[in-house]
Amino acid sequence: MLKPSIMIYDSTKAIPLSAISQWEDFFGDSDSSTTLKEQDAYTKVSWVRRCVDLRANALSSIPCAVYRGEAGGDEIEWEYADQLPALLWQTSAALQIYGRAYWMRQRNRYGVDKGFRWLLPTSIVPKFDREKGLVGFDREVKGVRYPLEVDDLVYFWVPPTGAELGPGHGWVTTALPAAEIIYSADSLITQTFANGAFPSGILSVKGQPSVKALDELQAWFKRRLGGGVKNAGKIAAVAAEITFERVSMGLDELALEQVVDMARQQIATAAGVPQTMLEDAANYATAQEHHKSLYSETVVPEAVLIEGALNAQVFEPQGQTFNMDWQSLDVFQVDEASRSESLARLTQAGLPVEFAMELLGFDLPNEMTYQQLTDMLEKRKAENTPPQLQPGVTLPESAPTMPSTAPPVSEQPVTRAVSDDLDRWRRKSLSSLKAGNVADVPFVSEVIPDATAAVLHERLASAEDADAVRAAFEPPFCCVAHEHGDAKAEPYLVIEGEPLPPMDEVIISDDDVKRAFARWNAIMPSDVTDLLDAGVEA
Repeated sequence: MLKPSIMIYDSTKAIPLSAISQWEDFFGDSDSSTTLKEQDAYTKVSWVRRCVDLRANALSSIPCAVYRGEAGGDEIEWEYADQLPALLWQTSAALQIYGRAYWMRQRNRYGVDKGFRWLLPTSIVPKFDREKGLVGFDREVKGVRYPLEVDDLVYFWVPPTGAELGPGHGWVTTALPAAEIIYSADSLITQTFANGAFPSGILSVKGQPSVKALDELQAWFKRRLGGGVKNAGKIAAVAAEITFERVSMGLDELALEQVVDMARQQIATAAGVPQTMLEDAANYATAQEHHKSLYSETVVPEAVLIEGALNAQVFEPQGQTFNMDWQSLDVFQVDEASRSESLARLTQAGLPVEFAMELLGFDLPNEMTYQQLTDMLEKRKAENTPPQLQPGVTLPESAPTMPSTAPPVSEQPVTRAVSDDLDRWRRKSLSSLKAGNVADVPFVSEVIPDATAAVLHERLASAEDADAVRAAFEPPFCCVAHEHGDAKAEPYLVIEGEPLPPMDEVIISDDDVKRAFARWNAIMPSDVTDLLDAGVEA
């Protein structure tokens, strides 16, 4: 009985059964490992590239400033500021891909800095001494090595965990296996459709055909059925008894979607990027929260690392400070506005400002502690307190005291709600005065104390111009209690100087009468206005 000739066929080439050594080319080497390198993962796997670009875009958009001395001092214009966006973008990308980044100091022949240039991290090899640590670098370009001094470069390293010196690894190295899965899946799909979606299999022919006949059959089979997309769906008729056994799995049998989703999740996790930043979020609130999380947990820590390296190697030696002001970004401003309102409410309720700030998690400038803030506020409070009112100070016997007949003055702090109502009242009074009416207009408020309202009505009754109206709303708004135990408060004006002798008669002028008429017309119903008639006799 004739044995069939068996050929392995993958729609592009046929391999005789006897050529066993070529099977590894067909089925793959079982010992092969990850073939992608970090740069390949960035250029060939879209998910990796998107994560790297997203982080680099976010970091390079952080506002930067250079100050003379410490941060918060006099801001100066750095002459190479126009280079910063591109340098920061490349630095962030290199730290993610390689775990290290380098800037070359460009100098003229006199050694004066003329700017900076980003270098390919793989071209730089740091040199270490057992006693001195980092002593220099070697830069290799097209097989030629150039020695560099430590001061020739500005270097940024991800902190190492597997060694005591040198740079660590970027997150792309961690995600290489997941990137390889996505890359292989993409390659499989591309190759499958490039071959007309024809599967790999074994082609067997009955009998013992010659090698020439097998070659002709192979060529015919490839031409008719394995020519790629252009032959998809074609039908071929043959006279020989040929059997084709499929050995590869179809795309629908590989569960590619689940495998790729798992790989994408691993890449996003290694990158520190929420998946909602890479695809549609469930809702707006979720997107906002994840956007803030990206900055606070991923972008800002990398910015701190870069900011520290630049200050240590570039700016501090010149007596300057480089600052990346991420807190001014919109993503943090919404939170800051909310916290500021909470701080105002807590302090108005009587909570010390330093305790309220610590409770709300405010960051203090220049690495100040909350204890230092408390000490500073106590010191300022002591400086602003008159000597005779400071603790432990005894007033002399001859010190003047308030007369026993003087009513006690009380002044309540103005809260935010009271301040808003006072602003509305002032605007209403100014509008009334501008329209030719009196400034003392009716105003209803649920938060302005009755005593304060009484003082304002008394002041506005005599206000004749806009300046007087504005002055009427200037604190303090003092009040006193009735001498006869009445709980209500009356306006009380503190008079300076010697008291005037009592008057036996009250003098009323024409202006007093006119103001009284205007007051009557402003507060009375329209059907009884202009009913008063009075005059002043000479």
